[in-house]
Amino acid sequence: MVRCFTFILIVLITFANKQDLYGQSPFCDSITPHFIADLTGDPAGVYISPQVSRQGNCCGTSFPDRCVSFEVTLDSLAVGLHFGIASGAEPPGALYYQVDCGPQIPITEPICLTGGPHILTFCKPGANQNTYQITSIPGPVFPMEDTTRDGCTVDLEVTGFQENTITWTDITSPNQIYNQYLTCTSGCSQTTFIPDANAPAYVDYLVCGQIYGGVCSPAFPICDTVRVNVVNDLSVEITPNPAIFCPGASGVLLNSQIHGSDGNYTFFWRDSNGNLVGSDDTFLAPAPGIYTLEARDGFYPSCPPVFDTVIVHHHDPMTLSTQATPVSCFGYSDGSASVEVSGGTEPYAFIWNNDSNLSTDSIQNLQSGSYQVLVTDSFNCTVTATAVVQESSTPLTVSISSSNVSCFGEHDGQATVIASGGTAPYNFIWNGDSTMNAATATGLPAG
Repeated sequence: MVRCFTFILIVLITFANKQDLYGQSPFCDSITPHFIADLTGDPAGVYISPQVSRQGNCCGTSFPDRCVSFEVTLDSLAVGLHFGIASGAEPPGALYYQVDCGPQIPITEPICLTGGPHILTFCKPGANQNTYQITSIPGPVFPMEDTTRDGCTVDLEVTGFQENTITWTDITSPNQIYNQYLTCTSGCSQTTFIPDANAPAYVDYLVCGQIYGGVCSPAFPICDTVRVNVVNDLSVEITPNPAIFCPGASGVLLNSQIHGSDGNYTFFWRDSNGNLVGSDDTFLAPAPGIYTLEARDGFYPSCPPVFDTVIVHHHDPMTLSTQATPVSCFGYSDGSASVEVSGGTEPYAFIWNNDSNLSTDSIQNLQSGSYQVLVTDSFNCTVTATAVVQESSTPLTVSISSSNVSCFGEHDGQATVIASGGTAPYNFIWNGDSTMNAATATGLPAG
């Protein structure tokens, strides 16, 4: 059963291939060789047939003529075609072909033709083995609007023109000064646009030429305008630069400041060994060293990238020393705190207890408690310390005992004060007399 199926399949494929060569033309005998020449996708395309002998008749011809036919489909940008014999002995005498059984056309002449499919037939006595060539004639194709930047180039090309008739003319400046940006302005289908730092935002060029195609070509030049936009040059800078690796930090954040071009940026951060370590617009450098940033725009590789390099240094560590003055009495707000900084890089910024109003190296009018200071140096490295403002745990209290004078008018009375709470040692002054400064006052009169 399998063998039978295989045999039938082979027969069907062979028959189908034979039908590709013969009997497909609606204007020809079934024995006439017939080929498909599909030139869509290439307005300047060339089709060369397999080698074949002409057979049968087309378009009302009769023996001894023998014919070959082609189904031709042209690209939408094509305006005509050339037909000719590519190889093999050329039949003697005048040689003509027809399109859709229309008028006879000498094979040396191009014809205007668009679209398709069309049936092209060639008939001539003889059974020469020949290959045949069909060449599509492209219509004029102008460059699309393009964009570049200073220091880069844009290749501009037109097709479908007789090259020696092509001109490129600046129509943006009054004196055609931007013709200097083109490598060729006359007799060239290709030219290169190379702007300089003085280029305007865009330049328009009028492109003219006589198109190919013989009878398809008008007697006057065909023209169109092509615009080339010029954007600002690309630049990149790493900030901060130089950078400092703060002690105890996980890394130092490097930022890219990029300007100009088309905005389609890609980034490549590399270490001193050339290893790729990052691909974002920022990079957290994990250690001191040398780092290089390469920035590309949307014109890469036609336009070169730009670079910047930063050295990440070890940072001199900061150390803090705090001092505090206790409040004078329980519940008072007359304490103070201060900090001294060594190391790091001046100037320093201070914040106490996350209060932006406490932003100096010393603060006053404090209640008792702990005060944390955050110090930041000029490279944004930070360190913290704490100052403690003390006070007594209990308020100050006193009790007084006294002894009366022994007789009227005597000065032998005394008074004693006992202090508790507050913060020892205690100072005493009796009746505002600084000479009476002991806990017990003696030699007192009645009073």
